[in-house]
Amino acid sequence: MDIISSKSQLVNIHLLIVDKDHHQYELLSNHLKNFGFILSHAVDAEGAIALAKDDPVDMIIYNWVLEKLTGIDLCRSLKNNQITKQIPILLLNRTTQEFDVSSLLDAGFDSVISQPFTLKEFISRMGAILRRTSAKSVNEAV
Repeated sequence: MDIISSKSQLVNIHLLIVDKDHHQYELLSNHLKNFGFILSHAVDAEGAIALAKDDPVDMIIYNWVLEKLTGIDLCRSLKNNQITKQIPILLLNRTTQEFDVSSLLDAGFDSVISQPFTLKEFISRMGAILRRTSAKSVNEAV
């Protein structure tokens, strides 16, 4: 089934978007709200960790460009925490030159999408991750 044509299947899935770039967050969040996602936002890794522990989310979408903790540090911190270790993490990456994709996946990211990407690819990748990792998968959210 085409994820894009199945907006009703995505209702009530809670996403935490970690992005310090307000403009990038607004662009992404506007699209995701149209699909019925519930959104939370953190601008740094520390905020993301706190939010993920306090407010259960179904997936974390992490934009690589953060400053204090690296993306790998954030990923490892979340995956080593009993409360957050099962939350899938999708990495948005402007370039994969600093780390190759296999290293990022080995570090614990569930998927890596290089920017720019299409909305269809993004939503489809999210759906695939949720089907694999979450009790609240796209198929079960109907």
